[in-house]
Amino acid sequence: METTKSPGTETRLPDSADQVLDIIAAAEQRRKFVWTAGRIVRECGLWAKVGTMRFEDRKEVLMRLTSLLEELAARGVLRCRDEPHSIGFGYEEGFDYLYFQW
Repeated sequence: METTKSPGTETRLPDSADQVLDIIAAAEQRRKFVWTAGRIVRECGLWAKVGTMRFEDRKEVLMRLTSLLEELAARGVLRCRDEPHSIGFGYEEGFDYLYFQW
């Protein structure tokens, strides 16, 4: 995972689809979510940090996370929803976790 340091804390963004899957699987034990890049940021505890980034940097992070979610969808672990979803970073591609059905 890519490490982001801020005073007194160290946080990490996932840098592989398998790391994203670990985050999703852990969160889905608590409740069901619609997965977006913004949801991954929130589950990593980086909501405030990413929210203060320059637009271009934030967009790059969200696009990278969306591509990892799309990779999981291609593997059959996630299913893409027809309508976009928003949890704070605008409307994003939403995914449902299917692993529990196997």
